[in-house]
Amino acid sequence: MEPDESLHEFVDLEFDVPGTDNPARQAELAEVLQKFRGLKKLSLAAGKVAVTYEPINVTRAELIDAIRGAGFQVEHVEASTSSPVSDAFEKIVLEPHRTGETSDQHAGSGEK
Repeated sequence: MEPDESLHEFVDLEFDVPGTDNPARQAELAEVLQKFRGLKKLSLAAGKVAVTYEPINVTRAELIDAIRGAGFQVEHVEASTSSPVSDAFEKIVLEPHRTGETSDQHAGSGEK
């Protein structure tokens, strides 16, 4: 049984990414981005990259880092509005987890 997508929140992003007008370069970037869990849609055309993603599985920063890591520049980002809940979840839970930081590191270890 497929999960009910109405229970998921998706965010739309559009990037200006020069150099994606060449089909070979589009394929190269598509291969990098399609590895992300939570990426629902991907469109590459004439210097634009459009994605729909689930922020509980991948962050905007991770997508931008992947694009830059593939040798492209990100010049402009337009995003649909995400909810305050997913924004808070991304900032408080996902970002520290993905960088290896824990909430204990913010408060100090308390060890002597």
